[in-house]
Amino acid sequence: MLNLVGLASTPLLGHLSDRFGRKIILIPGLLTLCVLTVLMAWYGHQGGFLLLLMLIGVFLYSDQPILTAAALDVVGRRVTTTAIGFISFSRLALSAPSPVIAGWLYRPEAPQLVFYYIAALFAISACVLWLIPLRSPSQVPE
Repeated sequence: MLNLVGLASTPLLGHLSDRFGRKIILIPGLLTLCVLTVLMAWYGHQGGFLLLLMLIGVFLYSDQPILTAAALDVVGRRVTTTAIGFISFSRLALSAPSPVIAGWLYRPEAPQLVFYYIAALFAISACVLWLIPLRSPSQVPE
């Protein structure tokens, strides 16, 4: 369900980011993911699991292509392959510790701690992105 909703929403959110700018789509999307993840910790074991999963899918899969487009907007078109390689490496390097951290946080009596950790990552990402100056897609150098 997560993938299915993501497949449908990614082109739409990508189009909106091309039209209105990356930040106006990414920051609210990351903050929405933060809130939805907290809601998943609170209500995910109840009947709202499928609905929350579908809502998370709307933003989860679309943020990576939009973040890549934002990075390419910053570097321009002459170094796209280098930028994509750097983006792929940094994604791996930054995400590699998360399974270990989540495993350390997990407690059978309080599994929601892992969800709070994930929500914090989304919130931190939104704050960092807010601080980074981005060009609008129309200002990208050729």
